Order: sequence, then C-alpha cells, then structure tokens
Amino acid sequence: MYHWKAGSCPWGYFMPFARLAPVQCTSYGTHGTSGIPAVDYFLSSSFVEPSDAGQYYSERLLCMDALPTYQQRRQFPENAPRSEFGLPEQGSIYFCPHQLPKYHPSFDAIVRQILERDPWGHFVLLTGKKTLGSAALQERLQRTIGSTLLKRVIFFPVLPVDKYLQLLSVSTMIIGSPVYAGDLTLFDACSFGVPEVTLSGSLYVQNFATGIYCRMGLDDLPCQTTTQYLDLAVRLGTEPDYRQDVSRRILERTHLIFEDADTVREHERLFELMLG
Repeated sequence: MYHWKAGSCPWGYFMPFARLAPVQCTSYGTHGTSGIPAVDYFLSSSFVEPSDAGQYYSERLLCMDALPTYQQRRQFPENAPRSEFGLPEQGSIYFCPHQLPKYHPSFDAIVRQILERDPWGHFVLLTGKKTLGSAALQERLQRTIGSTLLKRVIFFPVLPVDKYLQLLSVSTMIIGSPVYAGDLTLFDACSFGVPEVTLSGSLYVQNFATGIYCRMGLDDLPCQTTTQYLDLAVRLGTEPDYRQDVSRRILERTHLIFEDADTVREHERLFELMLG
C-alpha cells in the first residue's frame, strides 16, 4: 500500500497502523520520514537525498534515479504588466510564494540583507488566507528589518491560479525558504525560465529545488551556504545579463524535468524491489 501523506492528518497518520497490506510505503507527499513503524519504505530520489540520508528515516530509504514526481509544464499565462499588481516597473521582484509556516525567523535576515544590497529591489510575499498570521508576519518584519525596508515588501493574499502564474512570470526570481525548499513552485518557475534561489541542506524538505536543478545538470545554482545564497540572489537581481543567461539555461533543459518517463519507470522498479 502506497500512503500519499502519512501523518498530515489523523486518518493519514493512523491508517498505516492498521497494516492493511503486507508492504507499506510512502514517498513524495510525505515530506520526510513518517516516524510510523508500520511504514516499511520511503521512496525518494538520489537527486534530493544526501549520501547519509538514511539516518533521518524510520523507514528503509529507497532512492530512484529520477525525480520522485511526474510534472507537466505550465502554459505561459496571458501577459500582464507589473502595474496590474501594483508593482514598480523598475527594479527586481524577489517573489516568495510560500505558505506562512515557511517564513521561518531566519528568513527575516535574508530579506533585510538583500534589500540593503539591492536598493531598487522589492519583495513580494504571498501570505495565504490567514489574516492573523499575515499580520503577525508583518509585525515581525517591522521589528527585524525596520520600517524603511518594510516599505519595499509587498504582501498578497491567496491569488487565483491564473493571477499567480502571471505574477510569477513577471518576477525576477523566486526566493526559496532557507528551511523548506520549493518544489511545485520551482516546476512552475522553470516553465517560464524564472530561477529560484535555494539553500541545500541535510533534509529531504530542504533539497526539493536542489534535486530539480541537479536533474537539469545545473549544479551551480543550488547554494551550500547562506553567503552563496545571498550573493546569487543579489547577482540575479542586479545583473540583468547574468539573470538572462541563467533563464536561458533553465529553458534549454526543462525537457529533463517535465513529463519524465524515467520517473514512472523508477517507481515501477522500486515497487518490484519492495515486493521482491
């Protein structure tokens, strides 16, 4: 039995304990080990996992030589000017389309340092439907980056899919959370050649974007330190020729991550191995 999300809700957590099948596994939908003894295997990817990743799993870790999710390319949205979103026409847009829990306090220092180094840049944050959480985040940023820099941080609630894609397509880059990397977000961004700045780590959830880049052979884009992360973000934001070159390289290699039949074949291989 394949459990899509083992642990994200009461049903998802307790169902594996019933042992409804002799072999149970989970994978991409469970963002890290389930910690459930009755789940036997975790299916992951060699592009995402560090060499010592097995120590972080209660399950037996099996890695496929492909990305763990089959994705289709997004269609380019209808053109929309920045002004439609109330954004400045000049300067870089550092887009952060994250759920509120991903705005870890360590994110504040990243916002501050990038805005200090790029005086024409603006951050755009999606903060979801929870107005109290959004207000708390704004109050925290007021304290940590100051009122002057906060004027260049723009907050958006949930957007319809078409508007989200339009906003993504006019952004300079995605700024990934330093503790919880984007995956579907980067797939969306790669459809339009928009780069994501990501910081690799020791855990599965920190390496989604790293794995996508490595699958495309863009090993120079995942950052290993916060200093590299900040330098890359500012370079993409302040050097248009460099940003254009990175965008070109992404678009040239997107065939390696979209509709990838290897993902299907690798799932088949691991299912056979588990039943072996």
